[in-house]
Order: sequence, then C-alpha cells, then structure tokens
Amino acid sequence: MFKKTSIFIFMVLVPYVAMTQYILSGTVIDATSGQRLAGANVVILNSPYGAVTNDAGYFSIKKLPWGNYPLKISYVGYKSYIDTIKIDRNLYLKIELQTVAHMQEEVMVKATRVDISVPTTFSELHRKEIRKLNTGRDLPYVLQMSPSVVASSDAGTGIGYTSLRIRGTDMTRINVMVNGIPLNDPESQQVYWVDLPDFASSTDNIQIQRGVGTSVNGAGAFGASINLLSTKISDEPQTIIHASGGSFNTLRNYISFSTGKSSSGFALDGRLSRITSDGYIDRASANLKSFFLSGGYYGKKSLLRINIMGGKEITYQAWEGVPSELLDKWRTFNPAGLYTNEYGDTLYYKNQIDDYQQDHYQLLYSLSPSSNITLNLAAHYTHGFGYYESFREDAKYSKYALPDLIIGNDTIRKTDLINRKHLDNDFAGTTFSFIYEKNPRWRFTLGGAYNYYKGQHFGRIIWARYASASFPENDYYRNEGIKKDFNIYGKASWEMTKYLSWFADMQYRRVDYKIEGIHDDQRRLDQSHLFNFFNPKAGMNISFNERQRLYLSLAVANREPSRDNYRDADEGYTPQPERLYDLELGYEWSDTHLQFGTNFYWMQYKNQLVLTGKINNVGDPIMMNVPDSYRAGIELQGNAQLAPSLHLIANLTLSRNKIKNLTEYVDNWDTGDQQSIYYKETDISFSPPVIAGLSIQYMPLQSLTFMLQSKYVGKQYIDNSSSNERKLHPYFVSDLRIDYSLSIPYIRNMNLFFVVNNIFDHKYESNAWVYSYIYENQRRKMDGYFPQAGIHFIAGLEITL
Repeated sequence: MFKKTSIFIFMVLVPYVAMTQYILSGTVIDATSGQRLAGANVVILNSPYGAVTNDAGYFSIKKLPWGNYPLKISYVGYKSYIDTIKIDRNLYLKIELQTVAHMQEEVMVKATRVDISVPTTFSELHRKEIRKLNTGRDLPYVLQMSPSVVASSDAGTGIGYTSLRIRGTDMTRINVMVNGIPLNDPESQQVYWVDLPDFASSTDNIQIQRGVGTSVNGAGAFGASINLLSTKISDEPQTIIHASGGSFNTLRNYISFSTGKSSSGFALDGRLSRITSDGYIDRASANLKSFFLSGGYYGKKSLLRINIMGGKEITYQAWEGVPSELLDKWRTFNPAGLYTNEYGDTLYYKNQIDDYQQDHYQLLYSLSPSSNITLNLAAHYTHGFGYYESFREDAKYSKYALPDLIIGNDTIRKTDLINRKHLDNDFAGTTFSFIYEKNPRWRFTLGGAYNYYKGQHFGRIIWARYASASFPENDYYRNEGIKKDFNIYGKASWEMTKYLSWFADMQYRRVDYKIEGIHDDQRRLDQSHLFNFFNPKAGMNISFNERQRLYLSLAVANREPSRDNYRDADEGYTPQPERLYDLELGYEWSDTHLQFGTNFYWMQYKNQLVLTGKINNVGDPIMMNVPDSYRAGIELQGNAQLAPSLHLIANLTLSRNKIKNLTEYVDNWDTGDQQSIYYKETDISFSPPVIAGLSIQYMPLQSLTFMLQSKYVGKQYIDNSSSNERKLHPYFVSDLRIDYSLSIPYIRNMNLFFVVNNIFDHKYESNAWVYSYIYENQRRKMDGYFPQAGIHFIAGLEITL
C-alpha cells in the first residue's frame, strides 16, 4: 500500500515540479570598488537563457524550470564568473567580478584623458551606449545627443560628408585623437569622418572635453577635444554579424571578430564594413567601405598592440547646397554636375564624385615596470590619396594655364572640360607619455609628440570638348605643404586634503609650416610660418562628499591659421594665430539613481579668425582676425533612473556668442568696390543660443527596449551680421529606436532593431553658406542650404556568436 501511494505521489509531483518556473536575478559589481557593472553578459550555457545587466548592474532571467544550470557572467576587463547553480526557487545572486591580470587598453590614453579628479568639463560614451546610437551614420550623429553638440549632413541622412560643432566651434578647432594619436588633417585642421566610415563599430569609448580641456597631441584644442579609444580585445572569442537597410536604399553590413585573449596573452580582432545609400538630396549617393584589424600582446606589466584601419569613400558631390528660393519647391535639388548639352537639354554629369582612400597604421606600447609608473610610446603613419572630379561648363583656357585654341581664323577661349583635383598626403609621427603616481593623492604626467606631414595638391584635366595643349598627365596647378609639429607637456594633480585637490598643466608647442607651388587660380603660394605656443592650464576640485564636487579651471590655448586661411589671404595680409582664454566653473551631484551637473563657461578670444565678407584680389572670400569676441554659457545635465525600466537623460545649453567691433564687407556690383558696415556687437555665426537634448529609455521587458531621442537647436545666423534674412531656423527633431533581443540556443545574442529618424517629419536645415552683394542699391544674396531628410527608417539584425 505504501509503495503504491509513494508512486502515486511521485507521478503527481514530478509534472508539477517540471512545470514550476522560477526567476534568477542578481547584481554584478566590481569586487574592488563595488561599482555596479552595466552591460555584463549573463548566460546559462548550452541553453537559450541569458540577459545583460542594466545601468544599475541588475539582471533578471525569468521562466527557468527547476534544475541545475551552468552559469557564466562576463564583462570586458574582468575575469569571467562560472559556476553551477541550483534552481528550485526564486534565486538572487550578488556577483563580484575580479579585474583581469593583463594590462588593459585604457593605459594607452591615460595621459590625454581625464576623470572626475581633474577640474575640467567632459562627458563620455561607453561601448554599450555607442552600439545603441550607432546605426551606420557617421560619428557626429553618434555624438549629437552629447551636451552642446550640433551635427549636420550634406546628403541629409548622416551618411557621407558630415560635420559637428561643439559650443558653436567647428571641426577645425576641435582636436580629435584615436588611441592618443591625432586624427585632424594637419593642414586644413579638419576631420573628414567620411574617410573612416563605420568607425563607431570599432570604438569602445569616446570622451569629449568641452572648452580647452587638458593638453593633447596634434592640432590645438580650441573649443573642444574628442578622444576615441578603439575596440578593446574581448576576453572570449566572439563574432558579430550585422545587416540592416532602410530608406533611400540605405544598406549597411559588417562582420567583426575577436579571438579573445589566449592564455599566453595574445589576441586578434577585426572588422569589415560596407555602407551604401542614395542620400536624401538628389544624387547624393555614398559607397563606403572600411576595415579595422588589431593584434596585440597583453602581459601583466606590458601591452603591445598594432592597429591597421582604413576607409574608401566614393560620394557624389552634395556640398553646394540648395538655394533658399527652392527650399519650399525642390528641397532635394542638387546643382552639382549641372550642364547643358549642345541641344539645350539640362543634364547632370554622372561622375561628379569625391573619391578618396585613407589608411592608418598604429603601433602602441605600454609598460608598467612598477605599480606607480606607466610608460606609453606610440608610432603612427597615415596615407591618404584621392580626388574630386567636376564637369566645368564654358571654362576659360587661361584659368587652366592653357593657351587659347586657334582654328583657322577662329580663336576659341572657352571649352567644356572635366578636371580632377587631387590630394596625396602622408602623416607620420610618434607620441609618448610617462605617468608617475606616488600614491592615490599625487600624480605627474610628462608627455608629448612629434608629427610630420606632407600634402601634395594638384589638378589635371582628363577631358575637354576642344582640346588645347593639355594632356591627362599634365598638372595645371601643383603645390605642396609641409608641416612639422612638436609638443611637450607636463601635468600634475595633488590631493591636498580629502576635500581639496589641485591640478596644473603646461604645454609647449612648436609648429613649422611651409607652402610652395602654384594654386588652382595660378597664384604662387610660397610662404613659411613658425610658431612657438605656450598653453598653461590650472584648476581646483572641491569634493564636499562622495556625491558632490565643485571645480574651477582656467586654461589658455593658441591655434595657428589653417592652410585655407593662408592660401586665400589677400596679398600683403598675413593671418595671425588665435588665442583663447577659457574659464570653466562646474558643480556635480550624484546618487544611486540620479545625477545632476551644471557648468558655466566663459571663452574669451583674441584674434579669432572669422568671415567678414572681405575678399582677396581674385574675388575669393577670406577670413580676418577680429580682436575681441567671446562665448559665454551655462550647460545643464541630468541623468535619472526613474524606475527599473525607465531611464532619462537630458542636457541644456544656454549661451551668448558675440563679436565686438566688427566691420563687415559687402561686394557692391554697382560700383565694383566693397561697402563696409560697422557692428558694435554682433552674433558669431552658427552659434545657437539654445541647444537641448532629451533621451528616454523604456524597458517593459528584459528583451524589449524603446528609446526616444529628441534634439532642439535654436536659431543660427549663417554670417556674422545677425540678420534674419540670413539664418537657419530653429528645429526640434526626434528619433525612435526599438530593440528586441531573442534567446536562441548556441547564439549569445540576437538583436532585432527598428529606427525611425525624424519621427515627426519636421522640415529643417542644419547648415548653410551665403554670399552677399549689393545690386541696384539693394542687398542681395547667393546661398546654399542643407535640408535634412524627413521621416525615414532603418531596420536590421545583429547576431553575436
């Protein structure tokens, strides 16, 4: 009887137990600091069950049947946690991860980065955030939700030629580094993001220092600096396959891999990407390819890493903009390549393209011979080559250094032709840093760099309707720029008391720049310039407690004029270097679920180079030094975890950007002269007084996330006259992203995503240019605006193996 009863009870209970489902949850933290780790992977091996920790380090896996499971928790830079757990009830775990013994990549950029112990204004994006924001658009759009950032796209979609401004400061005044190595083109001081398409997919961390910041390598930080750290080697082997597509025939595909670190410390990772798009603007197509390959040795006290990365872009020209009178009628009009054939038909030249390739090589070495000393040494080489091709209608032979064509008694002075303007450049150098930390309260850094640049600029005619004495291999102009840049800096931080710390930073920079040869307008450009800059910085931190800090800093920066400033300068006028005095005063408060910060800045310029309408002796606009101008503003930031499933991030910038005692020059077509207009005080162009960003993330399920991002940019003047006739209207744009993660056996993660950009279909322009003139006693203009796409989408799939 007892046996039968036992069998009966067993038969009843077994199905019940099998059907019972439990919840496994927990928190993952750093074993040393106690910091919660967001983005840690939690996986039950050989099963479809898994999760990723949220911003509070929390994870939850639901509907687990009764049983024993092998659990693995991993996070980059930490030893993986592996254990067998028994699930017979709801289980909560607190997991402490230990840091790995190998040296990490962060040491490579330690000398040029800051943390909250340094009194400066900065923000960061980590890999988890970058991956959410990265939909194939260029890096300016990954960064556009950061404080005081405004992004723009020539093609209107964020793919192709893009740019950004920080506090109204353009890219020529923003220092950009990759692994501590300068990325700005030394001559133009620009960063062409299109040359490294999809680089965000190989980026682990981005730090933006607003204002002068601390000493960096390369072009002077004259408003901000952007410091990128490329992908860190994962502890475990993995492969990521990504495929997405959307509006304007946009396609993006990439595959990346990592071998993980071997037991001997060696590792290899890489990526191949391709992005194509027709663009929002007519014919503004982009065909972009890129790669990233990195291999290294990671020892306990040393790190050796080699990075090879490159990009190839072919984009149809879209940089002329849309005339303002067509914005309501034909927003996508693109005048590039426009010509009229012999029958009077209006056509567009199909190969009006920009074709350029840029390859980067980096050798990085770090050594920590003792616990308080770190040495970093890097060598780099970049080679870029390419051209942009243009159809020129009725071009004068004389403009191309060619004689007129004489046929019998007829003299032909003009012809249709196709030309290519080439750029072939080489950029190489070395950087170093020595970091000594006597104890957690005292740190000293000595660093510097030497860089050499050679850029060759030349033009060739590849076709002409009426050929003159030119052949495709003949140059109608050629000039060369050589730039040598050396800097050395010392930084020291001292924690005087528990509540008060000091920071000092001094940099010496020497720039030697020479140009020789003939420009495309047949002028000789021969000139040389030598600069010696001293850039001191100092500040203090007051820590009231673990949650609050107040900081104050004063910094000085100097910047040499760019190639364009010298090339276009009028005869007898030499542009002078600019100087910036930057005052930053900030307060930050943080709690477990709430962070708040505010920062006041005053940026006082001496001899800032601005467009005044002045032209040179061949009619090209030139930039002039203005003695007195400033930017002043307040930046507010907030970050709140309102509920376990609801996260909010917001920022607001209110600013005043002025030039004092400016004289504007306007061409007078009636007289052939220039008319001057005096302004006692006027607004600096492209400097919106209000910039705001809001990001709301809602996670109703562990596998489902909604993210709404909104950006407001206030009115911007497109010249320095503060005229409402020449401005960009304010705009408010919102993007929505939906992510859904699937749990599939033997696949680490499968993520489906759907992005709707400009969800409210707002019509706006993010950039423009203008040329003013007086004709028949009236001020008129020629201009080009850059409309951005209305509502459009992209959807895709990403699989991690």
